[in-house]
Amino acid sequence: MPLRRAGHRSRYEDLPRTALESGAVVSYPAGSPPVRALTTGRSWRQEQLDPLAGNWAATPDGGESTFLELGLQSAMIVPVRARGVTLGVTTFFRRRRQNPFDEDDLSLAEDLVSRAAVCVDNARRYTRERNAALVLQRSLLPRHLPEQTAVEVSACYRPADELSGLGGDWYDLIPLSGARVALIVGEAPGFGIDAAAAMGGLRTAVRTLAALDLPPEEVLAHLDDLVDRSAGDEGAGPEGTYGHPVGTSCVYVVYDPVDGKCTMAAAGHPHRP
Repeated sequence: MPLRRAGHRSRYEDLPRTALESGAVVSYPAGSPPVRALTTGRSWRQEQLDPLAGNWAATPDGGESTFLELGLQSAMIVPVRARGVTLGVTTFFRRRRQNPFDEDDLSLAEDLVSRAAVCVDNARRYTRERNAALVLQRSLLPRHLPEQTAVEVSACYRPADELSGLGGDWYDLIPLSGARVALIVGEAPGFGIDAAAAMGGLRTAVRTLAALDLPPEEVLAHLDDLVDRSAGDEGAGPEGTYGHPVGTSCVYVVYDPVDGKCTMAAAGHPHRP
């Protein structure tokens, strides 16, 4: 079974060497302790590790000589499990001049690895959700602004804090009748997939309302009604609604190049005192 090494650490400065570098892939034979721990989800411990029988630990490319040179004697293998899923295994070794691992050591290792497993799984879930939200948001935002003669425009989306994840911000440009153009910037509060999905629904609603050639204040009034209905239909939590969150903001601007007038309406942001 092929496994990729995620990391290596030794408490001794004179033992920096390792038989397998981080990031490398090694195949363990069926029935070996790492494979059994991975497939069964149960820990394994051996007080006296026989180098001849422990060929699973002596990885290729000089691994056996390194294994013997380091004088490894006792070993423990603990599966990395979180939420019922085995993510990998953690291997602990001790040298010959140390006391071999006992049951207390194994219990401590299992507690340590279980805590680390939750952190690893949370990081995986966050990365997966963030990547999904990024794909969804990019698919909903305009890749190219439509051609028109009213204004010269350029747009780019970049989150203020990339560590917090992607939010529900959006922008749009919609050509209107009479050579006019509508410029929109909006925000659905929150982060992740829910915010991106809410943003997609709001952007579609604004484009539909803009096609009716309504004044900016009427467009946002209808959009506000939509948010309120969504809140009532889907139920509001402590921080808003699950569909279109309370606190959505939008600025809708219509520019007419014929008379040079710009009409604007804003909703969601409180007035400055």
